Amino acid sequence: MPTYLLCAGATGLRIVQLRPAFSSWGLGVGKPHSTQSGFFLGVFLRSLPHPTDRGLIDINNLLMIGYAEKGELSVSKLKNPLLSLSASRTLGRAISFVKRAGRSIAEKKPEVPDARTLAQLSWRHMYQKAVALWHALSADEKQEWESLARPKHMTGFAWFISQALKPNPGLYLPLQGGRMAGGIDMAKNWIRNVRKPVDAQEPVTKEYFEDRLPPGPYTQGCRVFKAWHQSIPDGIQTELIFDREDYDTDEMHDLVINNERITIKTAGIYLITFQGQFEQNAVGIRQALIRENVKGFIAEQRIDAQANTWTSLSLSTLWQCVVGRYLVVRVYQTSGGPLDMEYHSYYTTYFMAQRVG
Repeated sequence: MPTYLLCAGATGLRIVQLRPAFSSWGLGVGKPHSTQSGFFLGVFLRSLPHPTDRGLIDINNLLMIGYAEKGELSVSKLKNPLLSLSASRTLGRAISFVKRAGRSIAEKKPEVPDARTLAQLSWRHMYQKAVALWHALSADEKQEWESLARPKHMTGFAWFISQALKPNPGLYLPLQGGRMAGGIDMAKNWIRNVRKPVDAQEPVTKEYFEDRLPPGPYTQGCRVFKAWHQSIPDGIQTELIFDREDYDTDEMHDLVINNERITIKTAGIYLITFQGQFEQNAVGIRQALIRENVKGFIAEQRIDAQANTWTSLSLSTLWQCVVGRYLVVRVYQTSGGPLDMEYHSYYTTYFMAQRVG
């Protein structure tokens, strides 16, 4: 049966209930009738075998020590006698008795301040929400959580809180209120039938996102060339033929039929370029033109012949192309006789149309 100790002189507490293994006796030290800190020492009164020995105090059994603060008495039972060299454990929240490096040390327990950071406050808030949800569960629901927690050696409450405070696709807890409805499957990780967004932070569907991607990249285009020289008569515009291809991603060129043409298969803006050179001759002019079959000439270059080397021609333009129309290159020279449009390596004679917009 527990004993009662009057210790008003120690801390202002009138009655303190102690629960030692045997009877106890105590002494308090502190400011009378105040709420300030004070200490309480307790001594066991052993019940010895002979009636004549009953009531004797054995100082080695000084195992009870208490600490009072702000009107509350905290009592701890030490592991070993207080006056021995091996006392251990703590005195309430104030003093620790430890043995370190062969020395018995009584030290004040460190007080860790509550930083109250945003992260701490956020987790406390979520924890409080989760606790409120637990109390809102029915008895059957709580029993179900208990059953789920038992194989994990946890309480139902602990398992519920652990699932509420971590991401888990199999469990949705509306900690901030509200509900989930509609095309949602958390187990399969998909959400469907998402409405069009009205705010910059709202989610969107894949279709909505792709429809609003910036245009491009564009792959439609071809680059063709003539594998050998082509003779160009004097004073006559002549269309160049192209019997080889570097690439053709949209079936825009045929190597046999109408191989002078690049035919547009996909509408858009195209970069159209030509590079070629006449053999060396110092007489007359040299001219190159790019022509569209409906609109006519869309680019032109004309220069005087070079006296000491070949005459190179290079021109380009951007053009809004229409499906079904085609492009050709015409060249012209006034040397007084035929001249070759020469083939050299990878830069002449070339014709290209590449979609860019």
